[in-house]
Amino acid sequence: MRISGIIELGRTLILLVSFSCLAYTAHAQFNVKIGYSLGFVSPEVNNQILAKYNERRATFFDELEPVEELKFLYGIALGARYKFGIGALELNWESLSRTRTSIGKILPPEPQISTSNSKEYKYSLNMLMLTYESSFGIIGVGSSIGSNLVAVKEKIQTSNDSSQILAEDDRSQIFARFHLAFNFTGNGTVSFAIKPFYQLPLSNINLKPMADRFEIQNDTYDESFPMFGISFTFYNGRQ
Repeated sequence: MRISGIIELGRTLILLVSFSCLAYTAHAQFNVKIGYSLGFVSPEVNNQILAKYNERRATFFDELEPVEELKFLYGIALGARYKFGIGALELNWESLSRTRTSIGKILPPEPQISTSNSKEYKYSLNMLMLTYESSFGIIGVGSSIGSNLVAVKEKIQTSNDSSQILAEDDRSQIFARFHLAFNFTGNGTVSFAIKPFYQLPLSNINLKPMADRFEIQNDTYDESFPMFGISFTFYNGRQ
């Protein structure tokens, strides 16, 4: 079975298990969640490709502001939680992103005017996950299984549109996430949680289309985007 088929099957299982569990626990307390997540990544292959791209791009300009390495992303987190006893089941969606920019300048002899060329690339990780958490007082521990859709888009300078660099059928991966939770209850209808986590990729993303766009070569093109992070979450509803 192709990896895309496995990923689609994984997404379907996540949704089926989620709705089945929600139906089974309909008597439990329900909460809507909204929050903010920050993820620190160490994508070695991706950053190798960016470094080689900077070397090639520098040959065309007198001055270059290089594309910086991708080190962290941030964005919104939304979801729903059913809590029963010390356990809780959540269906979560997170969208983390970061933009990397390079500006090259050509400095001709005076009185000629200098010219510049700007390149902008937006990374985004869109993650859907099923989470189980056990709480012991304010401390909780949990794990998740999910699907991550990775995008790297180049902004088209003549418009507000962007073009996708990665291959459409090879942008998804399965991951597992493990977290701690520090839960604080407010006035009975709102609670707040701080959750440090580690995200373990279970499959890779092929970055060869990005290397081809940059007209460079690398020893390997498989990137997993491993991540440490922290999320800050508000739960609304009866606690």
